[in-house]
Amino acid sequence: MRIKRLSYENKRTGWKLEPMEFGDFNLLVGVSGVGKSKILEAIKDLYWVAFHVGIGRIWEFDFSIDNIDYHWSRFGIEREELISNGFAFERELAKVKIDGNLLPVDHNSDISLLQLFSSDKRIKPIFDGVRKIKFLSVPESITSEKFEPDKIELIVKDYTSLETVQNSGYSIHTKLVIAGLNLPNVFQQVKEAYIAIFPQVQDLRIVRWGLFSELSNDLATFEIQLKESGIDTWIDQVDISTGMLKTLLLIGAMYLSSPGSVILIDEFENSLGVNCIDIFDRIDYENRGLQFIITSHHPYIINSIPFEYWKIVTRKGNVVTVRNANEFERLTKKSLHDNFSRLLEIEEFVGGIA
Repeated sequence: MRIKRLSYENKRTGWKLEPMEFGDFNLLVGVSGVGKSKILEAIKDLYWVAFHVGIGRIWEFDFSIDNIDYHWSRFGIEREELISNGFAFERELAKVKIDGNLLPVDHNSDISLLQLFSSDKRIKPIFDGVRKIKFLSVPESITSEKFEPDKIELIVKDYTSLETVQNSGYSIHTKLVIAGLNLPNVFQQVKEAYIAIFPQVQDLRIVRWGLFSELSNDLATFEIQLKESGIDTWIDQVDISTGMLKTLLLIGAMYLSSPGSVILIDEFENSLGVNCIDIFDRIDYENRGLQFIITSHHPYIINSIPFEYWKIVTRKGNVVTVRNANEFERLTKKSLHDNFSRLLEIEEFVGGIA
């Protein structure tokens, strides 16, 4: 999936997002409280309503999957449309039309068209595409992976290709473990990208600890270890710094997320750390079919991302407006100041809440 355009309104709270455009990489910038995180929450809402009730929510959503364009609009439970070049699904309360033909049976108006017709060959790619909206949130404590012996056998048997791992539904940490076990070439690419960020690291590996020994068939624990220059022993996962571990998981997400994934990261500097931002220059995420939508107010993060990818977020009352940075002349002119300093000179940014 690639999100192209979105407008959204929550009738219960009155919060409204005016139509905004998206590219392959999107950095939402704006003062605290302006609504950057709420935009991510609105996108997450699309995922939620695809499988649950959408009472009190209104949106117009344009997206593409495998170069086919779709339009999905919803007006609470009253009306919904899902349109592409080859079909049109429409619903008014319990009445559903497909390509203009009214179905003889009423349908539950609480359930979205995606859920109602998820098995239809025209709808299933959309249903699967919406499931690829991922909110990348890394916990402060990442535990080792523990598997029963029969699950280890299942992993070795079933997840032997990159595609099967990407589409497995496991967490990124678990996917890294599986890659370390079954996909040495992919794990090597992850390792090389990681060492490029942290040159003091010499090596990475996945280790297994059985109940009694590494060869035990009892409950086994898998964890990440790294080797640094000048240190003779391997560093256990529990002793790897939080920032370094988060960076590894982001690299893992870029290699092991299924193509077409939309990855949402709120407050990048807090979720992952400033070191991670360099990854986007080193890994060709666009050719991997990934779309990133992130928020930040950290000067280093903002300066590290070319302003062409910025989305300037402002709010008047409950109405949020987003504009591309290249619409602001001050940012497009040459200057000796860094981009963040120039951003502070834009009245719409500084006075982002009215």
